[in-house]
Amino acid sequence: MAENDSSQEKSLDATPEKIRKARKKGDIFRSKELGSALAMLGTALGLKLFIPMMATHLEGLLSFNLRYSHKALFDNQRLLAHIGQAFCDFIGLVLPMLLLLKILSIAGGLLIGGLNFSAESLKPSAKKINPLSGFKRMFGMKSLVELVKSFFKVLLVCFTLYFVMRSDMPTILSLNRYPLDLALLQFNQLLWHGFFIMSLSLVLIAVLEIPYQRWEYYKKLRMTVQEAKDEYKEIEGKPEVKAQLRRRQKEMSRRRISQAVQDSNAVFVNPTHYAVAIRYKPEKDAAPVLVAKGVDFMAEQIRQEAQRHKTMVLTIPDLTRSIYYTTKLDQSIPVELYHAVALILVYVKRINEYQGGRGVKPSLPHYVIPDYLQY
Repeated sequence: MAENDSSQEKSLDATPEKIRKARKKGDIFRSKELGSALAMLGTALGLKLFIPMMATHLEGLLSFNLRYSHKALFDNQRLLAHIGQAFCDFIGLVLPMLLLLKILSIAGGLLIGGLNFSAESLKPSAKKINPLSGFKRMFGMKSLVELVKSFFKVLLVCFTLYFVMRSDMPTILSLNRYPLDLALLQFNQLLWHGFFIMSLSLVLIAVLEIPYQRWEYYKKLRMTVQEAKDEYKEIEGKPEVKAQLRRRQKEMSRRRISQAVQDSNAVFVNPTHYAVAIRYKPEKDAAPVLVAKGVDFMAEQIRQEAQRHKTMVLTIPDLTRSIYYTTKLDQSIPVELYHAVALILVYVKRINEYQGGRGVKPSLPHYVIPDYLQY
């Protein structure tokens, strides 16, 4: 069977069940480039948002360390306290940026693929340490494609960095002529500008690569005809799936019966075992049509739908059985029953008129059913 599967072409798209199993194993569609681009963009936005605070803290941190007295270097307690204070100031300086980067890196992972935790990906596997498999991954076609993509990515980033540095070089060379506070502020502005342009190049790379990565991911999950057949047999054999299919079938049947009874003129019953719904609309029906029928549970459901839609229910055992056994759904009743059904439908019309305050109360008409149509 395995040889047959390997020889068959994977021509079918992955089914929802195949994708679900892949997610369970931790194999989901992710974009590493998008996470990197968002992290870089977060760095640029962080520099823009926190530039004034960072410049002030950095100036104070530099002043705090440069003004430390020479004699205090030989006092271990004062030195440790100074180092601890400098470390706390440094953490306060970079903590907002680190939090922003962490949030954006998590968001980049969740943006494509969503939240997914798989314990199976943590299980040890011989394939992961198999030298032959590792050799194939290193020198396979996929690795070659990744190498070419990485080369063009680095090339684009280098060109972007070159043009950024070239445009900002006069400002960089003139920083030594600024006071310390203005120099730090200008330096942060340059960092913001450089990170922002770099992040835009990474976003461009991610946007261009996501369609290819998506196509490659779903291509990897494609199935052979035999795999699709085996999966269908596996799913059909699950009790919970069968129960779900039965529920869906019952719901679809209930909806169809509800619509059919709502469109019908009357419902004939046995009264307990059989029920049929008859529709006759002169503008579209050449003869009375059977739109719903059922026995036992289905008959009870038809009666309930008739009560819900206020469709008249008539207890006519012989005519009900005749229509049930001689007529298929959505087909006209036999010609031999035209007269009997016509009398009943006229009776229904007069009952409705009587209940509306017009005419006198009619009585159930007498009709004849041929012997060969009686059940």
